[in-house]
Amino acid sequence: MPALSTPVQAPAPAAIPSGLFCGPREYWGWAYSTGTGIGNSYTYLMRFAFYSNMTCKVVFAIQHTYALNCALTDSWQYGGTFADQGSQLVFTLQGQHVTNDSCNPSQNGQGPIGGSLTCGYSFDSAHNILTIQLPFGFGPGNWQIFQLHKSSF
Repeated sequence: MPALSTPVQAPAPAAIPSGLFCGPREYWGWAYSTGTGIGNSYTYLMRFAFYSNMTCKVVFAIQHTYALNCALTDSWQYGGTFADQGSQLVFTLQGQHVTNDSCNPSQNGQGPIGGSLTCGYSFDSAHNILTIQLPFGFGPGNWQIFQLHKSSF
């Protein structure tokens, strides 16, 4: 996961489509899994939660299941603010990079992360699909464009 750039002050918010905002238990999410073997599969996950007070939560995670009941999970968990710049969302974020290995605890750890992130975005006409364009590759093909759906937990 590339490091974010140095934080910058976000511009004043533009008119943000109300469908972008999330309730307390909602988020925009995307997940993808590869491999079907018990001992070698990957799951990629991305979640964005946007709130009407212009705060947000952003999570990227990669989980590698490498043996029966053994998984290495890397997650980048951010909180911060965002602004709408027309077809771009500008984030100012801080959080933690957490590594957890269920079979090798010596690999576990965490550290602070933060910075700014600018993503292209668009909605479908019904505001059911949020398309995000990342400035870096993510997933098995280093993809940059993702279609996210609103979910709840």
